[in-house]
Amino acid sequence: MRRSVRSTVLALGLIAVMAPAALASPTQQSVMQDDDRLLYQGAGRMQETLRTMKGAGVDMVRVTVLWKVVADRAYPSPSEIRRLNSAGERRAARRQRRRFEAADSHTYPAGNWDKFDDLVRFAREVDIDVLFNVTGPGPGWAHANPPRSLRKYAEAWRPDAGDYRDFVRAVAERYTGRLRDENAGRSKLPRVSTWTLWNEPNQAGWLAPQWGNDPDTGLRIPVAAKLYRTLYHKGRSALSAAGHGGDRILLGELAPQGNDRKAANEPLTPGRFLREMFCVNANLRELRGRSARARDCDRFGATRATGFSHHPYTKNVSPTTGNPDEDWFTMANINELGALLDGISQATEGKVPAGLPLWMTEFGFESSPPDPHQGVSLDDGALWSNQGEFLAWTNPRIASQAQFLLNDAGPAPQHTPGSKAFWKTYQSGLLFANGDAKPAYQGYLFPFLVGRAGDSVTVWGQVRYRPNGVKTAVRLEWRPNAQAGWQPVGDVVAVDSPKGYFTASRPSPGPGEWRAVGLGPGNIGVEAASLSRPMP
Repeated sequence: MRRSVRSTVLALGLIAVMAPAALASPTQQSVMQDDDRLLYQGAGRMQETLRTMKGAGVDMVRVTVLWKVVADRAYPSPSEIRRLNSAGERRAARRQRRRFEAADSHTYPAGNWDKFDDLVRFAREVDIDVLFNVTGPGPGWAHANPPRSLRKYAEAWRPDAGDYRDFVRAVAERYTGRLRDENAGRSKLPRVSTWTLWNEPNQAGWLAPQWGNDPDTGLRIPVAAKLYRTLYHKGRSALSAAGHGGDRILLGELAPQGNDRKAANEPLTPGRFLREMFCVNANLRELRGRSARARDCDRFGATRATGFSHHPYTKNVSPTTGNPDEDWFTMANINELGALLDGISQATEGKVPAGLPLWMTEFGFESSPPDPHQGVSLDDGALWSNQGEFLAWTNPRIASQAQFLLNDAGPAPQHTPGSKAFWKTYQSGLLFANGDAKPAYQGYLFPFLVGRAGDSVTVWGQVRYRPNGVKTAVRLEWRPNAQAGWQPVGDVVAVDSPKGYFTASRPSPGPGEWRAVGLGPGNIGVEAASLSRPMP
């Protein structure tokens, strides 16, 4: 097999950090998420998608275990029961209500688990790890009622932490590796050993309100940080109680941006969210007095997290582009997120472990086509994804880099074709909705960047499509223009890192194009575009 993708010259400021390969984490995971294809289009599509992901070099899938989906019809309210069509349906619903125990997965409707059961089974077959993000929004009975003006956020409004603990317990006990399925031949379900608790709690669509008034002190505070702190601790205790205390349990899952408008529906910046969660001020001094009381700062202990998960999107700019707000954390300044966590660790005497590994669990770029409103060009999307991968590689603290979506989600057909609302879904796939490959797909299989420093070039790449741990090699080739033949330059480059990363330097034959050609079974060639192309 031979595929190619065009990349571009790497900025000189980045080339300087390419040489010491020991900087990179040798076990950095490639994480991908595509809930729609993995959970909601049937078992056949799920299996097809996992096979494609495995062939592309994915190590782990991140899967949203959505509380309201698993709890659907698990505890029907009296009014819901009355609205059912037949007496038989009403009797069955009343039986379900009586038997329901939120912490016991066997008391949920069995079909609600099937999509997750199928996924963990087949992921094991194809040797892909599973990360479960156990998150709201939850069922109506697990939330407080918002004010009328904020009913849009009802599903995310003040979830009950005790109810969430019970839900996490049900999920955790189901996937210990010991429980037998209610159907599917009563087979044992595989164990899940990587967890995150809640998704983007600094976004009102996932957790609301973001800001609110403390009833005791009257202070207006970022209440979402306090809510999430309790949710995390309750969820963490449920994982421990179910036998997952020694698993990989990640704190965070924060969105990269936000603002300081102090409104219930406005997103908090991740920097402020973290300081508020751990009760420190902008100078990383612990809060005292009324400020501490308003945030319940005396009611929480150590997180016992094994990593911090984050979504370092840069939206429609390069991952080398700086942020306008120091409390935003994207790939451009991801090192500063680690520094903040370490500062909080020191200020709170270890409530956050020092040196916590950083897991990037969502990342990607929406493309145009198909989205004319928010997408970046196909070439830029491929390039910027590779640069994000490179920036992750340069930081030994980063345990994973992510790709959000294998396939574009497709438009929202209920809206006017071509409108912004029509394209409100995510178009950040490596493949178009119809399965055709974008340049980013080839770049994901075999990322390759080239930069020039004086009379030399330095290359960086990853033979991601190659099975982990299998030694291989790449041959570097150059040509002066598209009409000329490719010429090998220097010795082949041995690729013996566990995840297939490689770097090399070569004297430059002159202006032109470079490519890396994978040697051995399953060869793939990757072209780099002209070295004279400027960074976007």
